[in-house]
Amino acid sequence: MFTVKNYIKSDNILQFRIHDTGSGISKEKLGNIKAKLADFELVRDYPLMLESGLWFVNYLINQLNGEMEIESEKDKFTTITCNIPVQLF
Repeated sequence: MFTVKNYIKSDNILQFRIHDTGSGISKEKLGNIKAKLADFELVRDYPLMLESGLWFVNYLINQLNGEMEIESEKDKFTTITCNIPVQLF
């Protein structure tokens, strides 16, 4: 089961949070994922990595000057939080 929530975190930050109570990700695998997400050159040089939606979403969030965070515990949950700066009228 998963839930999606979004709201204005502060005056200028739109936050999307996806929480999944599925199988989770091991600490080792999560470390590898975070390392690959931090290397935008790797994504640009190897477009096949975009087969995974996670890298693509992270790339888009980065292009919007935002941040993506991943928290997970194996066999319990995964939470992905995206923060995007916005201008409110």
